[in-house]
Amino acid sequence: MRWHRRFWIPVLAASALGACEPVHPPPAGYEQTCYGGNYRKTYVDSVTFVTFLVQAPERDWGELSALLTRYGRAQEVEVFDTSLVRDNVHYFGVSLCHDEGLFLYASKQNWVKSDSYDPHPESVNIIVSGYANHDRWRSFAESFAKYLGENWRGSVAVSWQPAPAAPPPSAAK
Repeated sequence: MRWHRRFWIPVLAASALGACEPVHPPPAGYEQTCYGGNYRKTYVDSVTFVTFLVQAPERDWGELSALLTRYGRAQEVEVFDTSLVRDNVHYFGVSLCHDEGLFLYASKQNWVKSDSYDPHPESVNIIVSGYANHDRWRSFAESFAKYLGENWRGSVAVSWQPAPAAPPPSAAK
């Protein structure tokens, strides 16, 4: 008889668990292609090659998205545009990814109803990193830097990260 009165507990628990999905889930294939299906595990061994601060006010986001899309398709990598506009935020998000280790992420959030500090209000941040096959994706980063410099009309600040040090030679002979 007690169970009968509490039949709603499993129903409530099941509905609560089903409601835990993100409001805006990533597109199909994003997690597997952009970071091997496990962001936390994958990024332990990732290497960020370069970061860019691209002058791109919100009115230019469509043009920047098109430029990234053209480059991604020419390089035969997956392109994901996760940009969205909501009442409280305008979000620019474009990723170029390859399941063999590439993760290029361009992003910017313009909070509409907030006084949050933004040190670069008219710029989009782009990172190029690799979570596997680092040598292959370092050359991709170099090629992308050249492409961006030649094809974007706004200013582009570039910050290269040093290449990882080679492991020391083995002392065993």
